[in-house]
Amino acid sequence: IYTLCGKDKNGKTLTIVTYYTEHENEAAEKRIAIDFGKEKVGANYEVYLLDETHDGNLIGVYEDLSIVLQPNSSVLIKETDK
Repeated sequence: IYTLCGKDKNGKTLTIVTYYTEHENEAAEKRIAIDFGKEKVGANYEVYLLDETHDGNLIGVYEDLSIVLQPNSSVLIKETDK
């Protein structure tokens, strides 16, 4: 699992999480829980998926982030206001 995190000029989190493996046929899905250490009140997170069937599509808006990643997939997580 690889991550890249940052903030925009308003302090909103933008994160990319990638699950890459060269052994795709042997690899299992991974469940990850993400905690940015922020107050849960007032924030939602848009999650965009990039894999063999999604091309950066928005898959949902969540308050809590517990995501299942398939091998060789990525998600972009963008913090938004409620």
